[in-house]
Amino acid sequence: MMFFLRLANQRLPYAAPIVILVCLLLWCVGGFNLAAAQRAEIAIVLPKATPQVSAGDVQYARSVAKRFNRLLNGIGLTAATLEEASLSETQLKSRRLIVLPLNPVITAQTANLLKGFVASGGKLFVTYTLPDAVAPLLGLRQTNWLRQEAPGHFASIQLNAPDIPDMPASIRQASWNITVAEPTTPDTKIIGYWHNAKGESTDLPALSVGKAGIFFSHIFLPDDIPRKMQMLAALLGHLVPEFRRTIAEQVIGAMTTIGHTKDFAALKQFVQQSNIPEANQALAAGTDSMNRARTAYDTGVYNTAITIARESRRILKSLFPIAHQC
Repeated sequence: MMFFLRLANQRLPYAAPIVILVCLLLWCVGGFNLAAAQRAEIAIVLPKATPQVSAGDVQYARSVAKRFNRLLNGIGLTAATLEEASLSETQLKSRRLIVLPLNPVITAQTANLLKGFVASGGKLFVTYTLPDAVAPLLGLRQTNWLRQEAPGHFASIQLNAPDIPDMPASIRQASWNITVAEPTTPDTKIIGYWHNAKGESTDLPALSVGKAGIFFSHIFLPDDIPRKMQMLAALLGHLVPEFRRTIAEQVIGAMTTIGHTKDFAALKQFVQQSNIPEANQALAAGTDSMNRARTAYDTGVYNTAITIARESRRILKSLFPIAHQC
């Protein structure tokens, strides 16, 4: 911007119209970003500093929220970031999902807003800290907070959710402490348990799902990101079925972006040039899956489209090292 101001000061021909045009463009972009944030159906609510929540805690919550938002972006979704200090009913009106990334306490006003949000059909996704006012909304009760007994005590999560399509069987996550909560209603189910580095179950719940939302007993860490995105896509598609279309678009769009190839035509050319039968066979299988995924999407069967698209990418990805053998 300073460059354009200097340009105007130099009184060059057409400088003023250029400055005006650029300013209008910047204003439009800024307005577009603001409007996009206001339209986002997901909101991440950051805690405010209180006697129980330090400024450092708020800053850490902000970094946790950014990581969560990157996971959302990876599955085709976007979120607006809201400050609890200025949270209002108007801000929540257009949301389908509220994320509490690291909110150890919430105000009475926020509790009432979230209660009304859930009563009107909104969903919650809460990680690590479980405020007393939020736990009942999820059909949960906090029972403990635990540190790892030794490195590797919390190494992975084994998942069992047959009613949630496209859920991975497990994810890796090297956590060091967790919040333990138990269901208080039959509608809330534990679908994931922590396992140690030896693969042994700790019998400690990692992931709970109820009618009003989800509780994850730690924050999302930057390990095993592809499977975490798959898990998140499955969970959010289960909570808010309308999200499935957007998620399907993202998964289908990623089917053929493999290695140095950026689209299917480039991938097909690369494989055919290798002249390796195994690679061409995999290409045919992957192409068939890709076409079936797009057909499922076109007919509105988004869960099926997501599952088949992931399989297509797996097949097409497997042929890449085979074709490199030439």
